Amino acid sequence: MRSPASSFSGLITAEDVPSVNEMASGALGTGTGCDPRREAVVKQFRLTVLTSILAAVLVFALLLPTRDHDSDPPECFSMFGYVVPCGPGPEQNQGMGFALSGALLAAALVGIGSAVGRRESDGA
Repeated sequence: MRSPASSFSGLITAEDVPSVNEMASGALGTGTGCDPRREAVVKQFRLTVLTSILAAVLVFALLLPTRDHDSDPPECFSMFGYVVPCGPGPEQNQGMGFALSGALLAAALVGIGSAVGRRESDGA
């Protein structure tokens, strides 16, 4: 009686399976099965997302009101001591919304600028 393994013509043998050392050394590539161009695009996308997040955090920290001064009109101050917009309502709540809006706008602008810059550099 024939074994079930012998009935298949395209069996994977031990020689076809990469060793643990080959996988650990990166001799097989990234393992994604992607072409180099796609890997470059994915790497650039990750860099763009990271840069956008860092820009958003920076703008948020710069615009976030941490203390307010009772005056008419109210003044809010950042953690670095300069005046930032408070807004018409409860000062710090409105200022936080303004800081969040600024952060999202900064992230969008950095992302769009990076995409446009990458497109222009690819075309040149």
